Amino acid sequence: MVGQICNQFLESSDRLMAWKFKMFLIFLENCYTNQIA
Repeated sequence: MVGQICNQFLESSDRLMAWKFKMFLIFLENCYTNQIA
């Protein structure tokens, strides 16, 4: 039971980290294109 809860938490935190990383990449890309323009 505890292992199941831990697995669900890890999966959701992985998804959150992936989403944050994706947002960070989009942010960097926007800064980069703004500097060129």
